[in-house]
Amino acid sequence: MIRIDISKTLAKPLGAHIRPATSTTAEFSWRAELAVIGTERCVVAQEIFTGYVLVLCNLSADDFTSFPALFSDRLFREALALCKQAKLYEKQELTRKLAKIVAPQQVQLDPEPIEDGKILKVIESLERRYLLEGQDLPSSGRQAFEFGLKFNNRKSSSDKPMKLNPAQRMANLCLNLIAELPDDSPVMPEILGEEANIVRVDFGRNRK
Repeated sequence: MIRIDISKTLAKPLGAHIRPATSTTAEFSWRAELAVIGTERCVVAQEIFTGYVLVLCNLSADDFTSFPALFSDRLFREALALCKQAKLYEKQELTRKLAKIVAPQQVQLDPEPIEDGKILKVIESLERRYLLEGQDLPSSGRQAFEFGLKFNNRKSSSDKPMKLNPAQRMANLCLNLIAELPDDSPVMPEILGEEANIVRVDFGRNRK
């Protein structure tokens, strides 16, 4: 299950999706914040266990209405890009199994404000890109994935005790969850090494 703890600011456009907090174990646990940059609304989320960040920008009212599906779709596409490099599954099988682990979702209010950490650094980078450098925000799935890799392909000060960067840790988390599926192949995932290159996914449909 995916649990997304959202800030009070983000709770305003996502109010219809908020459910009471539960004690159910979540395979993916995210914190998410809303950033208004110029006139555009972005959501920056960080997965707690891996440190992986996911960015969605130029969000419309309809995007917030369908946010759980939008978030799952983006996570699916980025996880597919990260997991393909392990070459443990054919693309069709990997696609089918990833879809199973990113579907169930619980949106709830974050009890703690986001006052520091990587989420705020990503927001600052988006603001600098748009307001100071005059560049467009990463609106398509491919653009947002590439933007996120600047943070996910490197270790922050909090990541240094760990051997792998956030992108590698996210890939390993997904592969381990796939390996636990009842109908899974007996082949077990190997830990992705420090030198593994991130394979870009073909986002194709230019989704947010």
